[in-house]
Amino acid sequence: MASANLFSPQRALSSVGRALCSHRRGHWFESSSAHSISPARGLRNELKGMMRRPTKVISRKIDSVRIIKITGRLDPGDGPDHLFEMVQRFVEENEVSFLLDLRSVTYISSTGVGSLIKAYRAVLKKKGHVKLLSPSQSVRNILAISKLDGVFEIFSDENEALTSFSEKKN
Repeated sequence: MASANLFSPQRALSSVGRALCSHRRGHWFESSSAHSISPARGLRNELKGMMRRPTKVISRKIDSVRIIKITGRLDPGDGPDHLFEMVQRFVEENEVSFLLDLRSVTYISSTGVGSLIKAYRAVLKKKGHVKLLSPSQSVRNILAISKLDGVFEIFSDENEALTSFSEKKN
């Protein structure tokens, strides 16, 4: 019976602040639009959307290597592709050595894989290099399934990765 209180109309609010009203068959609908959503699926998906943190992409430069740290979910979806946009901007400024720090990436979608490929191709056109740093095991699995572990050099140590860029020049 405790779950009945969890989904009471007085306590449930949609992400935009409209009250949810109960329907006699146990479904919910928004009072303003009157479309049915199940309490289990509708509220759970709504909460997931509210809890999903945006992807953060920040960069720093050490010598001639641009290190781009990605935090959160690498899942551009229908939104802007922050990783590719950042890489593209630096490529236009003639930077060609990139180390993508993936240690804080919690999830990568198929569009995230596409973002890595687009960034790689943009850098490759300028005869540059893209290397990956410390992807999590789940991200490594996706890279292996998509055969990208053979395309990208993957490092677990930042200093080793940075040294590998200078070895390529010699």
